[in-house]
Amino acid sequence: MKSPRSHSAAATPAAILIKADEGKRIAALVRAVAAGINWIDTRAALRQGAPPRNRSGRHFAALDPQPHISTKVRIERDDTKDLRGAIERSLEQSLKRLQIDRVTLFQLPTSSARRWATGRR
Repeated sequence: MKSPRSHSAAATPAAILIKADEGKRIAALVRAVAAGINWIDTRAALRQGAPPRNRSGRHFAALDPQPHISTKVRIERDDTKDLRGAIERSLEQSLKRLQIDRVTLFQLPTSSARRWATGRR
């Protein structure tokens, strides 16, 4: 059985989507999707005041073909009182930030789960 090829823009090439000016970010997204990249991984800022990893979300809806979009939730110690609400708020904030209606994958990174379980920040 042959599985479909999945390509992900990551590591150094992803720096274009973070550090470049908006025109270069848009051009990189369009070229990546046209070349077969079908998955874009995003995340919210990991620390208060830090810029989001991907500032090009408002352009995702216009991409053709439409890539899969994934993002992550970050659980803080204070969120344990309302874990379900914290996860729902995080997803809603991501959808708003990315200006899309849905994501293909919503992840809880291991480091967040470990911090939450051990009480470390």
